[in-house]
Amino acid sequence: MGRDVSRWIRILVWLLWPMAMLPASASPSSSEAEVTEAKRITLATLEWPPYVAQRLKGRGYVHELVVTALERAGYEVHVKFVPWPRAVREASVGEVDGIFPAYYTKERTRQLAFSTPFAGGPVGLYKRKDTPARYPVDPRSNPVAALQGIREHTVGVVRGYANPLAVDNADFLNKETAKSDLVNLRRLYHKRVGLIVIDKFVADYLLETLLKEYREELEFMHPPLELKYFYVAFSPKAPNYQEKLEAFNRGLAQITEDGTLKRIYEQHGVSTVLHYEHDLSSTGLQEEAGKPAN
Repeated sequence: MGRDVSRWIRILVWLLWPMAMLPASASPSSSEAEVTEAKRITLATLEWPPYVAQRLKGRGYVHELVVTALERAGYEVHVKFVPWPRAVREASVGEVDGIFPAYYTKERTRQLAFSTPFAGGPVGLYKRKDTPARYPVDPRSNPVAALQGIREHTVGVVRGYANPLAVDNADFLNKETAKSDLVNLRRLYHKRVGLIVIDKFVADYLLETLLKEYREELEFMHPPLELKYFYVAFSPKAPNYQEKLEAFNRGLAQITEDGTLKRIYEQHGVSTVLHYEHDLSSTGLQEEAGKPAN
């Protein structure tokens, strides 16, 4: 009987010995768990094709750009898709680390901290091909004079949208409001307005997907009136927000330097925005366009 007990004790010691030899670091410490948590980031965005949408390749170029920049800086990124008002609300109280793609406004700086900007979309005028409208001067150098040259045409705008400042200030234009870009494109096609203000990439997307029968009749007036810049807007109420903002800026600089950013634009078919950005730089306007307003 005594021999049997001794044998079982030796067996148990043999089985348990490897576990006893495991280093204390085999299970994560609380400090390691905190570090892991600190390297995670949750951002909110909206369905806004062709910039960002769950059904797009890579979820859109803006989604791919933002995630790639943060991953380059060592972060694990989670992106949730919600209506934009909800995204802004959640960021304002720190329920998410930030939102994108955001436009910079002075009012939003009271609640959010803005990243380095990156090129968004060219905004300008769409017209029917049979409409004899043209800018008398380059709108990038003199937008007021350019708009004076098309004042005979009724201009469709979308209610509540941030139009180029020159358009908003152009009291000499006859402007008519609509509830969406889709409605404005339809009104333009049916000659209810002469021109519409619209983001070129949004218009191209709608004409390729929902309004294919309009494609051969409508065109964008080059050059654009404005190049919109996008930001990731971080919540100061979220943990380590300054560190996360700086990490994004660092990652964005890295992917710009090594050509990854350019490849993302090219793969999503929006590389023309980089040409517009170069054109703005050559006219001396790019620096102002890319800076937060004072």
